Amino acid sequence: MKPALIQIGVRREKEESLRLAEEYIRKAKEAGADVAMLPEISAFRTYVKTEYNDCIERKIRRITGITEEMAQNAPVFNEAIRMFTNWCLGTGDDVTIYAWSDTDFCQIAKEITLKKYEMTQEEENILITKWSDFQKEFDTHLGFDRKVSLSMALDMAGIDFT
Repeated sequence: MKPALIQIGVRREKEESLRLAEEYIRKAKEAGADVAMLPEISAFRTYVKTEYNDCIERKIRRITGITEEMAQNAPVFNEAIRMFTNWCLGTGDDVTIYAWSDTDFCQIAKEITLKKYEMTQEEENILITKWSDFQKEFDTHLGFDRKVSLSMALDMAGIDFT
């Protein structure tokens, strides 16, 4: 596999940036680069059982597709976040959490406060300081003045996310 980095550092109009990004991706793919995906070496997935609501709100169900049945036997937040940080720390590598926008970070930070989760210094290093807003990086590298949606970015990279 030949990795490729998309980096267009000049400010341009949105349409021009999209055209250049698509052309860059096409040329990288023609050269044999796998620009869409890096190999997954490990994964952590869990649902989180609600604690303060009787059910998963309709808006959340609509956005995520997660139902009460799917989360009924899942760990509560404090258990799930401990499982996650143990997984991160178990890699033995320096960990950075990439998320599309800062929304996930803000929600995790609120949950930590609300649920009174007591973090170790190692967990704090991961959960508080090791977050990266990939949407911001993406927009900056492509010269966008406005935030690009995740679905549009995936479409630009030729990744089907349906």
